[in-house]
Amino acid sequence: MYTEVKDITPELAAQLLSRCHKLNRHIRPTKVENFVRMYETGAFLLTHQGIAIDTDGNLVDGQHRLNAILKYGGSVKMLIAYNTDSEAFRGMDRGTTRTISDITGFERDVTDVVSFIIEVYLGSRVTSNAKEMEPFLKIFARPVVELKNYCGTLARQRSVASVRAAAAVCMLDRDSDFAMKAYARLIKLDFGSMTHKEHDFTRYLTKIPSRAGKYRNDIFVRALLAFDEGCSAVSVVIRNPEWHRDNAKLRVRHLVNGMAI
Repeated sequence: MYTEVKDITPELAAQLLSRCHKLNRHIRPTKVENFVRMYETGAFLLTHQGIAIDTDGNLVDGQHRLNAILKYGGSVKMLIAYNTDSEAFRGMDRGTTRTISDITGFERDVTDVVSFIIEVYLGSRVTSNAKEMEPFLKIFARPVVELKNYCGTLARQRSVASVRAAAAVCMLDRDSDFAMKAYARLIKLDFGSMTHKEHDFTRYLTKIPSRAGKYRNDIFVRALLAFDEGCSAVSVVIRNPEWHRDNAKLRVRHLVNGMAI
């Protein structure tokens, strides 16, 4: 086996993909999109992980990177390993994947919240890379950590990433003290001290399934209403979900851009 570093053009990527090993995994569009964004933002770095070609000239590793180059439309410098064993693919991608928390040094309960905020900012559900997340961490890591330290606990369902994201946003662009205390009342179920909006939001959370992934955006916009002392709404009922989601996205973008991300 021998290796070389090479600029992979879209033309070369297409050529390599034409000899894709028959036992390669099915293409995962989200993984391709993640690589595209890494190429666009400069987050993709030259490492020992790249392209592998077996002794028969078949591509045994790197199909997602190459498909992303086709979509990206530019050249990317990568390591190519030639004459690898034709059975090499069986031993690939079996190690433990490094998480965003491993790379950034922040706990997962922080990076999960910041990842969700990036989704709101971009307006689509994505997997954030470490370089893309770094400027958002500089803004939101502090309030997210403060929420955890203030409450001393996380309550499943009531402390999902979208709820903590809303509290962090309100802490930064509204009354930090009120938002933190409102979040604490929710986590500790302090019904006696809750506002009407907070009662309303708590009841809403109890009605949705425990695995509430598809409700994450609605949870976020309702939590913004509950944690915002300056909001005139008396409940968290949403009459026009699309308008509220668009408004929430604009609010996050205004906050982030105003803090010179």
